Amino acid sequence: MKTLDFTHASNSDQDGVYYRLYQPNDGYITVVTLQYFDECDYHDHKFVKNSDGERYWFEDEDDAIAQLNEWYEQDQIDPEFRRSKLLIR
Repeated sequence: MKTLDFTHASNSDQDGVYYRLYQPNDGYITVVTLQYFDECDYHDHKFVKNSDGERYWFEDEDDAIAQLNEWYEQDQIDPEFRRSKLLIR
């Protein structure tokens, strides 16, 4: 799993679409689609972070959805992204 650091990224890295896990006010954890300039539209404290405080990011939406479903219970996940545990293994 990668963490994104735009302080050392090339322009091509910054222009790409990536995905993060996010917990908005409704309480369900969801997958958000971003480009580097979208980050300011979100509250930093609502992104799912690792033990070092770095926000997880994914190059592929399917990978983000799979991790979301592996790490959280179905009742914690945005209904749009809920997957059966049997389907993601």
